Amino acid sequence: MKTSHTFGGDWTEQKLERLQKYLKAYTTIFTKNERAQSLIPIYVDAFAGTGYRTSPLQLTKSLKLFEEFTEPEVDNFLKGSARLALEVEPSFQKYIFIEQNTARVEELQKLQTIFPQKQGNIQIIQSDANSWLQGWCRGTD
Repeated sequence: MKTSHTFGGDWTEQKLERLQKYLKAYTTIFTKNERAQSLIPIYVDAFAGTGYRTSPLQLTKSLKLFEEFTEPEVDNFLKGSARLALEVEPSFQKYIFIEQNTARVEELQKLQTIFPQKQGNIQIIQSDANSWLQGWCRGTD
């Protein structure tokens, strides 16, 4: 069972839709631009969560209210940024998901099973994002 991760509001769907479009454009640059092809595209999500999110609409599903709104299309709305990044094609060469919460890290690890072809490219860090990123930036060219 997925760990519930509720966040955001009406603006969240718009943000995630824009993020998905941006990531697709970004990775396309790395495959089409000759100079960019020598670089390694890495997706870093500093507050990765679970890869999913719970909306108030999903909570009503568990109460069997408003069943007409429990269509499969709703699941697409519930994908978080980590999950969306893994679905983007062309792919990133590496994914770094940082999350401090143990239960959320366990949910993130399930994404490796859902995306077995990318499993070796997914790094899940259980840490404070601010501290980890500072160290990573100091040690990464």
